[in-house]
Amino acid sequence: MIFAPTLRAPLMVLGLLLASCSGGDGSVITDVGNPPLDEGEFMATLHMELRQAPEPLVRVESAWVMGERFRLIDSQACSEEAPVDHAESYMFKVMERQAEALEFRKKRGSFCQLGLSLDPVHAQKLPAGAPLELTGASVVMRGERVSDGAPLRVVLRSADRLKLEAVGGSFSLTQREAADMTISFDTSLWWDEQLLEEAVVEPTGELWVDSEHNKELHDALLASMRSGAELYLDADEDGELSPAERAAPLASGGLVTP
Repeated sequence: MIFAPTLRAPLMVLGLLLASCSGGDGSVITDVGNPPLDEGEFMATLHMELRQAPEPLVRVESAWVMGERFRLIDSQACSEEAPVDHAESYMFKVMERQAEALEFRKKRGSFCQLGLSLDPVHAQKLPAGAPLELTGASVVMRGERVSDGAPLRVVLRSADRLKLEAVGGSFSLTQREAADMTISFDTSLWWDEQLLEEAVVEPTGELWVDSEHNKELHDALLASMRSGAELYLDADEDGELSPAERAAPLASGGLVTP
C-alpha cells in the first residue's frame, strides 16, 4: 500500500479492477500474464490514489471510475493517436486497503504523456460490485460533507480524457526492468467551499451532486478536476512513495475535452 506524506490525511488507494474480473484478492490484475520479458522491455505497474487534506471539506469514502484506452506514449513519436496499452473498459474501484493494479509490458524508453478516457457505462455492462448510480455515468463518489456530516454522492457523466504530460517534456524509463507508478489526485483542490456549504440536501438527508442536483457545484467540481493530477514513480520499489519521490513527479495534468 502507498502512504501519503505526513502532511496529508491517510489516503485511499485506487486499485484497478477490470470490468470482466471479480478481483478482490489483492493480486495484481494483468491483461498479458507474466511471460518472460523480451529484450528491451520493462514491466509497468499502475496504481491510483486519492489524497485528502488533514481537515478536508469532503471526506471521500469510496469511488468508482470507468475508463478505457489507456496509453503511455513514447516521446519519440509523441502522438495522442499512439497505440493503446490497454483497450478494454475497466473500473477503478476506490477503497481503503484495495491493492489491485494494472500491469502491462512496455518497451524501455522516454515517454511524453499518459492518457486514458473516461467511459460512461451502460446498465447491461455494469461491472460486478459497481453501484447502480454508475449506470450511464463514468464517475461515482460517496463520502460526507464534513461541516455537518451530510452523506454525499457525486455522479459524473463525463466522457473526458485524463491527460498527464511529462514534466520537462519527457521522462525516461530506459534502464528499468520494472516501473511501479501511481496516478495521484489531490481531492483538496476539488471543492468550492461556498458552493459546497450552499448545496441543497435532499429530503432523504443525502447531498446529491450531479447534472440535475446542485449543478453549480457539479460544474465547479468538473472544472477543478482539469488539474491537480500527478504521476509518480516508486523509484526504490519499496511499495511506498517517499517525500523525495513525491517531490519529483514524472507528469502532471487533469481532465481534458476529447
